[in-house]
Amino acid sequence: MILLRYLLICAVTTGAGCASVHPAPDPDVMDLTLPAPAENIKSALIDILRSSDYEIQEETSDTVTTGTRRETGGPWNWLLSWRFGVMKSRVEAKIIALEQDSTRLRLQVFPRSKDGILDSWTEAESPLPLSAANQVRRLKNSLQIL
Repeated sequence: MILLRYLLICAVTTGAGCASVHPAPDPDVMDLTLPAPAENIKSALIDILRSSDYEIQEETSDTVTTGTRRETGGPWNWLLSWRFGVMKSRVEAKIIALEQDSTRLRLQVFPRSKDGILDSWTEAESPLPLSAANQVRRLKNSLQIL
């Protein structure tokens, strides 16, 4: 009887530790004003996102939206992403022309990840190469803005 109680207590405390809710990470957003025309920023941003394996889904006059980034290639990519999971992310950018040579950019990366077969996709922190700050850095380099 004592052994049964001990096993029950161990099972409950172990299960309770695994079932805790992890706090959601802060949103990965960059909101800034760039000294360049909106069309130049938009075309450079689209080139940068395409070179990072994002597929552009929607491109309006002031918004650029991507699908999820292709993380791995090959015939078994669907199995790896669906069952085992990795990291997947998408990007939304809002480009607003303020003046002739001044543009407001709000770029947000939405990363999601999962650890194993039985886990579901959850919000995650952006890895450095996919972060909004890195995308803005690459955009500034492309436009030659210091």
